[in-house]
Amino acid sequence: MDYIDVLADEQFRKYVEKRIGNNIFDPSYCFPITFPILNRYTKFREYSVKDIISTKVTITNIGEFNDIFDGAMHEFNSLDEIKEKSEKEWAFLKEIYDKHNISLPESNDKYIENSNNNLLKISQNAFSRLDYLGVFVCCFSTSNDSTLMWSHYADSNCGMCITYDFNKLNENDIRRQHIFPLAYSHKPIIIPKIDHRDEECEYPVEANILCTALSKGLDWNYEKEWRLVHIFPTEKRRRFSINIGVKPSEICFGYHFMKPFFYDDQNNMSKASEKIALIIELLTYMVDNNIKASIINHAFGEYKLLPTSIEANELKKFIEEEFKDNKPQQFKYYHVLQKKLLVRISKV
Repeated sequence: MDYIDVLADEQFRKYVEKRIGNNIFDPSYCFPITFPILNRYTKFREYSVKDIISTKVTITNIGEFNDIFDGAMHEFNSLDEIKEKSEKEWAFLKEIYDKHNISLPESNDKYIENSNNNLLKISQNAFSRLDYLGVFVCCFSTSNDSTLMWSHYADSNCGMCITYDFNKLNENDIRRQHIFPLAYSHKPIIIPKIDHRDEECEYPVEANILCTALSKGLDWNYEKEWRLVHIFPTEKRRRFSINIGVKPSEICFGYHFMKPFFYDDQNNMSKASEKIALIIELLTYMVDNNIKASIINHAFGEYKLLPTSIEANELKKFIEEEFKDNKPQQFKYYHVLQKKLLVRISKV
């Protein structure tokens, strides 16, 4: 039975829900039947536009993520727990040797030292296990106005935030079963509690993987993250695109999304021209498929971002008028043109 079949097992899903919920002390944690509107922050690149037009998203091996604890498996709560396990092993062995009146091959201290080192090595190997198990993830958020995420994941406000409604998928579509809310906690889930002797779970390996892939440190809870999780154990690529069966309902462009359309010593004319052609291609697709457009703007007197609506066709006309024949402009004119656009959307 493969991962897709396991995900369809209601008992398995309930078990993982319970394990994660217990770890974060939240019995209400669950895998919902319906989804909130989810948003994907991303850079404005050829691959991201191709994904949108082909109804795909790029999934990434979890080992590529910026948080070293993301996807890390933990077998012990602390070094003290490792030492305690070693001491229990020593006591068990000593009892056996004493019953047979046989001398132990090494001292208490030496055995515990060797055992500690061995357990530490095993624990370290487990830490990055999801990386080479072929766990691939695409990240979403219930927020489309996060200052931090626009900065970190949308290319310093030069990218975009793509909105999806996965409730549009048929109720029986197996792709629904790959979407989960993330759980944030002070402590990770300790995986030895799930093994082949666990009578509650028929698929302990898959439970290990899913519990780990859906858990992050509390520092990240501002992301309000949901994840699309897949397992491709033989996949050698670090990232690739998969079909998700849902077109975007809206695309919000970053405050500085026009920066790549201007040139200076760092951004040459040919690259800028390619980016202009790319935005026109995307906007044409949005017009043809009735996908809403907006631009992230700043609130007045607050550290707050606000998506401001604009017709995709109007934005396309603006770009075509200001960058005729995909011809970029010098960067010294960037702020002039940006203000012109912001004034236009503020009047909508």
